[in-house]
Amino acid sequence: MASSAAEPPPPPPPPPGGGEGSASTRSRSTPFAEFVCPSGVPTVRISRGEDWESEGSNAWIPSGIDPALAFRLVVRLDSSFTRDSKRYKNGFYFPAVVATTISLRNLKANIYAQYSWSSDDAVHFEYLHNKEGRFVPLISDDDLGILFALNASCRFGKIRIHVDRGRASSLSGAGASSGGRASCLSTAAASSNSVRRGAPCRSTAAPSVPSASGSQIVRTVDVEDDADIEDQSPQDDEDELMFPELVDRCSKQAMEDQYMEDIAFGARFDDTDDEEKNENDDSLVLADYEGEDLPTIEWNREDPQLAEGTVFQTMMDCRNAITTYHILTKNNYEIKKNKEIHRCPPLGGEPELKTKLAKTRWLADIILDWLRENPSLGPTALVKKVVEKYKMKVPYMRMFYAKEMALDKINGPWNESFQLLYTFKAEVEMASPGSVVAIDKHTVPYKLKSGKVMHKECFRRAFVCFKACWKGFLDGCRPYLAVDASALHGRFKGQLVAATAVDGHNWMFPVAYGVLEVESQESWTWFLQNLRDLIGHPPGLVIHTDACKGLETAVEAVFPGVEHRECMRHLVQNFTKKFKGKVFTDNLWPASYTCSSRKHLFHLDVLYKQKPGVKEYLDEHHGRVWSRSQFNEICKVDYVTSNLAESFNSKVKSLKGLMLWQIFDKIRQMIMIKIDLRQRIASTNYVGHLMLPSLIKSLHDRAKQLRMQCVRKGMEAEVTYTDNKNRQWRYPVSLVDRTCHCRGWQIRGIPCIHALFFMSVIGGEDGEVDQYVSEYFSVAKFRAAYAMNVPTLLGKDQWMKVDPGFKLYSPVLTRPAGRPRKNRIRASAEGGAPIRKLDPAFGMEDQAGAANAEENEAAIQLEIEAAVQHEEIEAAN
Repeated sequence: MASSAAEPPPPPPPPPGGGEGSASTRSRSTPFAEFVCPSGVPTVRISRGEDWESEGSNAWIPSGIDPALAFRLVVRLDSSFTRDSKRYKNGFYFPAVVATTISLRNLKANIYAQYSWSSDDAVHFEYLHNKEGRFVPLISDDDLGILFALNASCRFGKIRIHVDRGRASSLSGAGASSGGRASCLSTAAASSNSVRRGAPCRSTAAPSVPSASGSQIVRTVDVEDDADIEDQSPQDDEDELMFPELVDRCSKQAMEDQYMEDIAFGARFDDTDDEEKNENDDSLVLADYEGEDLPTIEWNREDPQLAEGTVFQTMMDCRNAITTYHILTKNNYEIKKNKEIHRCPPLGGEPELKTKLAKTRWLADIILDWLRENPSLGPTALVKKVVEKYKMKVPYMRMFYAKEMALDKINGPWNESFQLLYTFKAEVEMASPGSVVAIDKHTVPYKLKSGKVMHKECFRRAFVCFKACWKGFLDGCRPYLAVDASALHGRFKGQLVAATAVDGHNWMFPVAYGVLEVESQESWTWFLQNLRDLIGHPPGLVIHTDACKGLETAVEAVFPGVEHRECMRHLVQNFTKKFKGKVFTDNLWPASYTCSSRKHLFHLDVLYKQKPGVKEYLDEHHGRVWSRSQFNEICKVDYVTSNLAESFNSKVKSLKGLMLWQIFDKIRQMIMIKIDLRQRIASTNYVGHLMLPSLIKSLHDRAKQLRMQCVRKGMEAEVTYTDNKNRQWRYPVSLVDRTCHCRGWQIRGIPCIHALFFMSVIGGEDGEVDQYVSEYFSVAKFRAAYAMNVPTLLGKDQWMKVDPGFKLYSPVLTRPAGRPRKNRIRASAEGGAPIRKLDPAFGMEDQAGAANAEENEAAIQLEIEAAVQHEEIEAAN
């Protein structure tokens, strides 16, 4: 922040157009504006010109905010608009103080209350990423958490807001805006727990005036067009942000401490090289012996004292102690009595000689404690820690093998971990009858050196579904499943798959998960068939998928007649590779977002007329359901993208390098913590409520901001509004049938803005919104979804060993070339860097020549030869 002597930021200029919602009409008499979040705790304080640091160390923290949670922000608000074919820009800075527990929705709402923008404006939020040195989009609560985490030491960050006046309509189909139409007002008006729904009009409702026919007529001005709502990713941690006092911090911290982000085991290699294998075999280091009858002897691994008569439990401990002692003391040693073959390491204390002493087995022993504390440490980080402590640098691959060996000591040998899946299956089914853990294997032939053909049983795939999950889905969730796969990056290069639903809060509800050897029609059919055996075929079931290999065919085979939705984001990516142009961008997304069949056909007609091949392409390659106008009216979920599945993949990203039984067990713990939290939310905050309170509050807030015309006939009405282009849109609404001609009410199960306005007009008991909301959003359904919890299990070392009658070997691996990728490559529409086909260092002229380098070189050579001949001819003349 600037010091007190620095020039204060300029006062905020009024946005173009002024009006009752402009910043110029806001209260300027008070220097500060304080806001209160829905839970009643002040979380934001916005200052206009004062310098908070000049008043003392903690003087900048407003009353009501925990000093331990306070965070300073400098916000830059840039505004631009077009008038008379000219572009105008202005902007200003203002400081703010927030609590780190605030959600992005609340932050936007508080900023909007001070410096409002219109519903016709396109709004983009960005924050300064210190490590990348640039502003990146601020889209979700996760991004806000990254901002707080990156600046935890100084508790100071920067946010930039772009307000493009009157440009929301041209950007509504992009689907990638951080603010956008959907967040211009609905975000500001709704609380942090409001349902992700439409953006109502900005102006407040005008008083109703009786017409000559007795109907209620309300005049309207400056009303937004029938906006289509963007699909947003469900926030799995929204429950923790809404009810932080109910979060079990101990359980959550235990999960985060044990398994951090980016845990990776690397590719599969042999444990040691041939030389060390022979050495270990000779000294019985790797002998299959548990040593249960040996005495328990403890010795200091950090500083071993080799006094006469010292006894070690195993030969490996003795050798490691001698090596550590020699490296630390730089002394030579000699073994005078040894019954085994004498294989002492080289003598001497020089660094290069000490490196020879650092065998893989010794490195595995000294890094054990480090890996127990933080399993995510990679070979490079471990090499640095060895350099700091022992003043020697070991080769990378030697440390890689040592880490593999150490992890086998901690978790058990990887090759034997698949046998534990049957033990995990027995523990789950014994603790929770009705839960299912299915394991599929296949017989693989192999040859011995003698040429004899043998057979072994190898792991292929697994399926896990707890009774609390499938029963909660049937009893309390909407019939919607997002199915997707995510690549594992451990030794087993399989696919982690999951089927995820949503509850009444739009919170993620995992139903089933598992592991497949590869994405194929056979493997997907096996997974979906296990799922159908538990949930059946509920009425109105919707399965949402992306471009997974074999999944589309498997869905039709296992769930015939189901509504199979296609991810719109993947459709657009494929579509824009073949058809480019603004007309496609402006009509493809709106054709997907609109609930009206007429509007959908209108946008499609524009696309078909632009290029003849569009219709044939969509019919041939994208024949699934991808538009809201085609959705059924039973499911009550309006998602057009499979972001729900991507949210689950992001949640379990840190687990995808573990052994399979660890992945299954840790996901079980994650589900258990979430269900426990939501059970406490229902028992403490929803007592006496019919519908979810946050939903009803958001609907009331939206109804207060509507300004339309209503011609009433009993419990039916014609609701009309005029957009900013002076076009009138009329929709018949029936409260008895719970229908609106826009079809938004029927598809979402929540009254649309036209029905909300009609309810606000009639008032009284008939106008109460609770009775018109689908039962899927009731407190009873929410409690039914979380009536049961997943089972608690003993630790792995306490499990009873199960003998299935055979040994389950590790799967047959088909590892691709190169190091396994941990992170998915994001497309440019998701914020990823665009792919450049040519070297960006080339100039524009060089790019054209780079494609025909050989031809250019030959042409230049011909020109040189022609010039030489021309000079010779002139010289001869």
